[in-house]
Amino acid sequence: MVRVGHRSIPFLLKFQALKACLDLTKADQILLMDADTFLVANIGDKEIRDAIQGYDFGMVEQRTIKGSSMTRCDFLEHYRKHTLAWFDPHPRLPLLSDFRFFNSGVVLGRHSAFASLTDWAINTIAFRTENHQIGQHMIADQDYFQYWMNTLYPGCCKTLEWKWNHCPHWDDSFPNPQALVLHFSNFCRGPDWLHLLRIFCYKRLHSVKKLLFKDRGTNLK
Repeated sequence: MVRVGHRSIPFLLKFQALKACLDLTKADQILLMDADTFLVANIGDKEIRDAIQGYDFGMVEQRTIKGSSMTRCDFLEHYRKHTLAWFDPHPRLPLLSDFRFFNSGVVLGRHSAFASLTDWAINTIAFRTENHQIGQHMIADQDYFQYWMNTLYPGCCKTLEWKWNHCPHWDDSFPNPQALVLHFSNFCRGPDWLHLLRIFCYKRLHSVKKLLFKDRGTNLK
């Protein structure tokens, strides 16, 4: 059980919220988005199905952090030291060629796959007595997604194009007009006033564009 007041709680509660949503819909295709993301394109059942191409899930690989020299190799080491250390006392490290450091800000997937992952996550959280933390690193919802995709069920997740999770922390030329989802991540610290202002400005700008082009039948991006 997560200790009351631990900083991981708001992130882990995502699985409770997701379960409640899954119980309320029979839609086969699900789009899970963090609160600091928003759509800048028309996304429906067909777009999600086409994107994941028969896989259980679809996520964007975070390949680096701008301003750093981070590579997939560094992310794999981070996964070994934190995520695997938390979930598995005898970890089996994925091959570098197979590993993907998926960012959970945007997750596409099938209803049944989300249900399985969510049930596992909720049960795991309930029966763990330690704090969700390794050293200074918080074990949060993204670690649960990472462990499911890379270790429990490798190959179940389609690596999506960058445009599904476009973020200034790992993409150049933000915002790129080809993006489908903008992500204003603040690296688990929560949105500050500047982030909120930026999100508000981009949403207003996108609303103005929709008004200008609504009579042209344009699928804005």
